[in-house]
Amino acid sequence: MDFDSRRAWSRMPGINATNRARAELARAHGWQFADRAPWLLDRWPVLPFTQRGDMRLAYGSVAGAFHGIPFTAFEFFRRSTVLEKQALGITLNEHDRFATDTVWVLTLPAPMPFFHITSRDQVYFDTGQYPHPVTTDRKFNRRHRLVATDPRVAEYVLTPQVVSLVREARLGTWALVGRDLVHAENAYLGGANSQKVFGGTGVPGHAHLLPASGVGDAGFKAKPGIFRGVPGWAEFAGRVRCVRISSWHG
Repeated sequence: MDFDSRRAWSRMPGINATNRARAELARAHGWQFADRAPWLLDRWPVLPFTQRGDMRLAYGSVAGAFHGIPFTAFEFFRRSTVLEKQALGITLNEHDRFATDTVWVLTLPAPMPFFHITSRDQVYFDTGQYPHPVTTDRKFNRRHRLVATDPRVAEYVLTPQVVSLVREARLGTWALVGRDLVHAENAYLGGANSQKVFGGTGVPGHAHLLPASGVGDAGFKAKPGIFRGVPGWAEFAGRVRCVRISSWHG
């Protein structure tokens, strides 16, 4: 079922408010804005887009570049459950349960091997089947799971610095998909404010700690040492640290 504003009437005030705030932000910075962005719904085969549910909607999309770094930020809405109240086999009423995730996507300077991790802080279905990562931090390992990720890739990505930052910032779900770093988290209050979206965890602040890579999965399998020494990474990392915006009154 496609998105139906009448079924989602209780969420429409929040959706409309988020769209107004982000349209204003986009105008102020010369970025692109879309109140609805259906082209984003099937772009990344990672959480939360792989979760069950219909009435899917990508809204409040802001896309552009800040300090030369391309980014996209938006809200992903879906109906996760329909509860029916029945009597004598007759449906008396239905109750919809909705879920919203805030998604940030940062374009990296080069493709990375596929990597996907989630934590138990995020409410996603059917993730218990995936293995825990293996790092020197046992608490981190217990709280996280690798989603369809090669353990060898995880070993190189989850450096002690990345593990430390992920724990400190409580970053739940993020993935490397080609040149995109995709970070998502449950948005229980209907959207994220400026500091969350464009601060340390938005346009994600942990990107500068990722090992540099110049090739995708095939290159990783052929040459395990590819994460070292890509020219220009230090300059790019410095720019990532500068991604701070305080003018959003979301």
